[in-house]
Amino acid sequence: MRIARWLIAVGIVVAGCGGTAGSSTTEPLLAIATTPSEAPAATTNTQAPTADVLSTAQRNGVNLVVDAFAAADAATIIAAWEITSDRRVLFEQELEFDIAIGGRWTDVECGLSLSGEARCEMVYTNDLLEALDVPPQDGVFRIGVRDDGSITSWFYEVGNAATIQALAQPFRDWVEENHPDRFRSMFTGNGFARVTAESRALWVELVAEFVAAGGGG
Repeated sequence: MRIARWLIAVGIVVAGCGGTAGSSTTEPLLAIATTPSEAPAATTNTQAPTADVLSTAQRNGVNLVVDAFAAADAATIIAAWEITSDRRVLFEQELEFDIAIGGRWTDVECGLSLSGEARCEMVYTNDLLEALDVPPQDGVFRIGVRDDGSITSWFYEVGNAATIQALAQPFRDWVEENHPDRFRSMFTGNGFARVTAESRALWVELVAEFVAAGGGG
């Protein structure tokens, strides 16, 4: 999850999230409120993970992220994160947005990246992708974890951006046709999802309506 970045918007992008200053990545976790960000730092690799030789701290960090995401518990992930900038607020909003629209991972397999960080491959989907009959997307996340278990860096990527953008266009069109008064509250001028609390509530409501309508068909 190169696999291109994504998540659900009409520009559908998933990006990475950075940690403290000096970490290898500084992008937000789910850059769906902005235009696509630059490629991750040079430590990114696209090779499959090695045999699972994670340290205890790395394994605990991976388990915390995976379990909290599955439990729709963004607060636990945020609490473990060492973020000293305003990106913490944006990261939390984006993570909560993803969880709110039913984002979920399966088949998570972890090992070490070439840079020595915990690197996990997984399969991702959410309620909108399922309604659009988009197959689950391969993904990857990589995290830096200190010996005390605190998470210091994050990189996250799912799917092919161009492909998912085209596949998700019916939802954007459906919102524009059926709820034109809400369209600008849900999408930026570039067609990306707004991830404010107010917009998230609209996304949850209208994705559920879109699903109930059979994917807009």
